[in-house]
Parts: sequence; C-alpha cells; structure tokens
Amino acid sequence: MASSRRKACSSCIKAKRRCDLRVPRCRRCSVRGFECDYGTRTVQQDQSGSACPFTNDELLFDYSPLGGPVPPDPPALNRTDELLIGLGPLHPNGVETYQESLEIPSTLADNDLHADLPPVSTSESNHQADGIPSGESLDASVFQLYIQEMKKWLQQWVAKGSNPFIHPQLYYDNFPSEIQDAYSCCSIYSTKNSKNQRAVRRIIEHKVAILLSIHRQPPPRQQQQQFPPKLSLSQHLSRAQCLLIYQIIRLFDGDIRQQALAEHDAPILAAWIQEMWDSLMQSGLDVYHSDSSNPSSSSSSSASSGQPQMQRDPLPHVSSLATTHWKEWVMAESVRRTLITAHGIAGVYDTMKLGIAVCPGGESFIASAAVWGAPSAYRWAKAWREREQRYLISTDSLPLLVGQARASDVDEFGKVLLMLLHSRETVERWITETGDGEGWDGLMLDI
Repeated sequence: MASSRRKACSSCIKAKRRCDLRVPRCRRCSVRGFECDYGTRTVQQDQSGSACPFTNDELLFDYSPLGGPVPPDPPALNRTDELLIGLGPLHPNGVETYQESLEIPSTLADNDLHADLPPVSTSESNHQADGIPSGESLDASVFQLYIQEMKKWLQQWVAKGSNPFIHPQLYYDNFPSEIQDAYSCCSIYSTKNSKNQRAVRRIIEHKVAILLSIHRQPPPRQQQQQFPPKLSLSQHLSRAQCLLIYQIIRLFDGDIRQQALAEHDAPILAAWIQEMWDSLMQSGLDVYHSDSSNPSSSSSSSASSGQPQMQRDPLPHVSSLATTHWKEWVMAESVRRTLITAHGIAGVYDTMKLGIAVCPGGESFIASAAVWGAPSAYRWAKAWREREQRYLISTDSLPLLVGQARASDVDEFGKVLLMLLHSRETVERWITETGDGEGWDGLMLDI
C-alpha cells in the first residue's frame, strides 16, 4: 500500500532542507523563486483531501509576516528561545524580548529542602529583539504537536476532570460557574463538525462575552465602598484558566473570526495572568517553591536576590494540616502551570504567525509525577519528602531532566515542555529508555 504521508517538495529534497509543505508553494521556494513540485501523487491527495475539520492542515500557519515582503533569513533561534516566548509585555515598565544567550546551570537544584535556583534576570539590557527567523529554523512539526497536546489537555479535562494544568483537587470543593461554562464549552467543542460548527462557535463566543463582561464591569460607587473589588487568588486563577481555555480553542480552531477574536482578547489574558501572579506573591502560599520572583519583572524576592527560600515540609504535621498544605500547594502550583501554559500557547501562535515573539522570563514548577499525581495528602507529603525526585525546576533548567531524571518520574506537563526544548528524537528516546515501558505516541508523529 502506498504511503499517504505528504513528501517534501523536490527543491527542498535536493537541498536537504526542511519543507513546510505549504501549497501551492512552500515558503522556501516562494522566497527564493524556485519551482515547487510535490509530485503527481501529492497533488492528487491534496485535491481529494479529507473533509474532517480536525485535520493537521488546520495547524499549518504562514510563517511570513502578514504585511510586506518576506525579509532575508537571520540566524536560527535555539530550542530554549522557542520555549521562552509569551503573550507580550506583561509588565508596564517595558517589554522583554529573547535573551541573546541563556545560561543553563549544569546541575539540578541540590537535594536540600531549599533548592537554590539560579536568579532570573529580567533586565532590559540582557534582552534584545531577534529578527524573524527563517521557516527552516522553525520546527513546524513540533509546534503542531504542541498544539495537538493542548487540545488533548482540554479533552482530558472533560473526560477525567483534570489535566496537566488543572489539578484534580483544584475545583473539588468549589466549582465556580465560569469554570462550569468553560467545561461545558470544551465538551460541546469536542462534538464540533461541519454541520454544527456555527452553533458551537456561537455558544463559545457567548460564554467568552459573559466572562469578560463580569470581570470588566466596575461595580457601582456605593458597592465599591462596601465591598472592595479585590479578587481572591482562587478567583484570579479561575478566570485566567477560563480565558486560557477559550484562547486554546479559538486560536487553533482554523476559523478566521475565532482567531481574530482570540487575538483581540490576548492582552486581557496577559493582564489577568499578571494579576494572578501578583496575587500569588501576596498570598504567602508560594512557600512551596524556592523562587518567588515575578516572571515578568525584577520584583524583590529571595530567588531574584540569589537567596534560597525555605520550603515548607508538610509530612511531620497532623493529617488536617497536611491536607491544608496539600490544597495550598495545589493552588500555588496551578497558578504557575497556568502562567507557563498561557505563555507557551501565545508564544507558539505568535511565532508561527509572525516568526517572532517576546520572552516573558523563566518560571519554575514541580515536575515530579508523584507529587502532582498524589491522590491524597499523605501520599503528596511523602512524595514531597523525596527531595531528589521533586524536580523543582525553571523553564531554563528544564533540559537537564533528560540527563538527570527518568521519564517515568516526570509528569506530562514537563514532558510537553521538553518537547519544545529538545528534538523529538531526543525526548522520544528518553521516554523509551527511562519511561518504564510507557510511550508517547504523539512524539512518533511524522509530519
């Protein structure tokens, strides 16, 4: 049986360069004025393409800017640059762009109770704007695989009640109405087809409008005096997660209107993410992480000054306190993972669309599968005490996991981020060799 996989064009094959498979001409041939020939079999396949709305063709973006000619190819971005991309300027004092050189420590955090992470530099002098990279330097297959994983996370939330940035315990006691709306939209969206897509999109638009109107409308002056309009950390997190979920759906839906609406709302999500992070820093709940630096500004903290912060040790406490500490950690870790996911989604979209994005800085999270997946407070506290496998890491030090951790000890969130930092082959081999029999079919995708 003949293979159905689309082949690269003849020019890219001859030059041994990556082909982005665009039709009628790939970007490399368009820029250089070459003939772009995919062969008769590929053309026939394109003409008889599937009508399924969830094909990979939805994820193929134009790497050239929307306006003006395509500029010449500058030096390629490295893998760390491809990860550290974000929603734009989150801090009012200025915009942070890609770091020209990122210093990644040679070892993970030490095994003491307070892991000493390298300070995150956010000064404007350490960043500079990069030119638009060539289509060949952007690994389209990795970006498409990342988007597919984000869509799977939404499906996983519907099917299991959790995903890598929504902990099973996060909404166990309180299920806010706006989160219920987002959950319903994910469930409805999973049924979208060519016949009901208009209705599905209108429902999502309506729910987004309700969410924005609730959090945009200032209360009357009398109510402001009686009830200060200050959100709790959980409220900051729930509204940010809601809009993030809607952004994932709309940015990669393949519909021009949905993409335009999502782009319009991106600054709102950026502001909500920043307010959520500020609320975490003021809450006192971040004692479970050794870095408390603002990822988009040089705020005063123990990590930014290079001083380690003592992490809370929950195991010696009685059961009730251990449960409280567990729920506090779930909240703090969910904030961090939501922030990282928001930066990753917006950065991948901007890079695929424009060829460049801005760097929001490094953030840390707990990459341990045992800590994140613990089903009880006791199991969580026990896993927390296993310091050498806790893996408190930042996005800068994330690549060290491949050399110093087993894939079976790292949760799905860390593995997906590693996909952006390393080649697919490297991560696939790491999972195969150290995953205790587990596999990740997504990394086998050949595009």
